Amino acid sequence: MADRVFLAGGLGAVGRHCITLLRDQGYEVLATTRRRECAPEIEALGAQPAILDVFDSEAVHATLRDFAPTFVLNQLTALPHRLPNPRRIAKDMALTNRLRGEVTPTLIKAAEEAGANRVVTQSISFAYAPGGECKTEEDPLYLDCPTPFRGLVEAVQTCEQATLESSIEGVVLRFGLFYGPGTYYADDGDASVQIRRRRLPIVRGGAATCSLIHVRDAAAASVAALTSASTGIFNIVDDEPVAMAQFTREFAALRGAKPPYQIPKWVARLGAGPYGVFLLCDQVAC
Repeated sequence: MADRVFLAGGLGAVGRHCITLLRDQGYEVLATTRRRECAPEIEALGAQPAILDVFDSEAVHATLRDFAPTFVLNQLTALPHRLPNPRRIAKDMALTNRLRGEVTPTLIKAAEEAGANRVVTQSISFAYAPGGECKTEEDPLYLDCPTPFRGLVEAVQTCEQATLESSIEGVVLRFGLFYGPGTYYADDGDASVQIRRRRLPIVRGGAATCSLIHVRDAAAASVAALTSASTGIFNIVDDEPVAMAQFTREFAALRGAKPPYQIPKWVARLGAGPYGVFLLCDQVAC
């Protein structure tokens, strides 16, 4: 009998690739979607669809109890179609913060009660406190960050703690910035639109670095984590971090855009707020 995987977030940029990989490896997959009209797409990818409101705790528990998964793979996000506005980061990330902070603990409790062996949870590698040269899994999250994006970091902490403190095996995957099909950095993604409009500037003197990961590689890591010998927290990023200034310049060239504007830090603070300054000037890659 094939092992069963409950995939929360079946049609996200990573989730859809997870379905394909899991199918090819012989797993039986139940993948969630909020919309009934999306069920045929999940079926076409090779999974059984579950039309589920993940904020309905009773429905989550019932679905996992009925399916009795061997593994639970949590790829839940609700990112806006456009790049989150750093000045409105609390509003733009509110639903994803709820998924991490409210739904993930519920999902893990349901996994425990359903007899699952392991849960793998998607997290992010760009919530570390600034400072230093290269972040590792032992470095602290930016829990004392400015108020506008504190909710984001606290939600990350909650989903990670729920995963690691579970009575079943827990794995947290801290992904870099996603690129590839279905992401902001795809040719039809909003970052590509914004870079062509010269709305993604470089901050003069900004020392931020970032780590990236292709969505297919993120999916491969997610599937591998289901049966790996190790548990705990893992940064899942490309081999080489990149300076944000270099990344922005090369991204503009890739998209055939004019060179990005260069602005002083005080202008960035006015236009993008403390979260924008963190991303463009202070964040440190893995």
